[in-house]
Amino acid sequence: MGSINKNAERKAEQIVQNAKKDAEGYEAKALAEMERSFGESVAKAKSEAAQLLSSMKARSDMAARQLYNAELEARISDAFDWLRKSLPDYAKTKDYTALLKKLASMASEELGDGCRLLVRKEDLQKLKGVKGAEAGDDTKSAGGLVGVSADGRRYIDFTLETLLNEIRDRLEVRFVKEIEG
Repeated sequence: MGSINKNAERKAEQIVQNAKKDAEGYEAKALAEMERSFGESVAKAKSEAAQLLSSMKARSDMAARQLYNAELEARISDAFDWLRKSLPDYAKTKDYTALLKKLASMASEELGDGCRLLVRKEDLQKLKGVKGAEAGDDTKSAGGLVGVSADGRRYIDFTLETLLNEIRDRLEVRFVKEIEG
């Protein structure tokens, strides 16, 4: 019976050893699978986090740019409002008188003989001796003139407000360049 017990013990020991080896193998496989899975999870999390950060930064950049553009547009609008409001003061300067004479010359050249140059009553004296200059009843501008050809078919608006509107785009670009340096 002793030999049966010894055989049984050896077999049991062999079974236990095989079970330990199997368990160690399963443990190693499980650890390797866990490490691989963890590595994949970390890589995926890093990738998703980078994408999320990139997306959030793009949205943030876009929102900041929109705020900046809105503020810039408001500043430009304020500047043009100020310019528009200062036109009557400009119309009292010597520079304005020189500009008015130049505009009258340009309009007369463009519209030809017999054209009418309509100006504010207070500007008529500044164009003394200029052929075709007359006070316009409907001129409600801060200054400048409106030219009409002799046949009434052609018309030129050289009022200060119109001139300011025509140069607005160039002034805006210049203003933006000044601000953004």
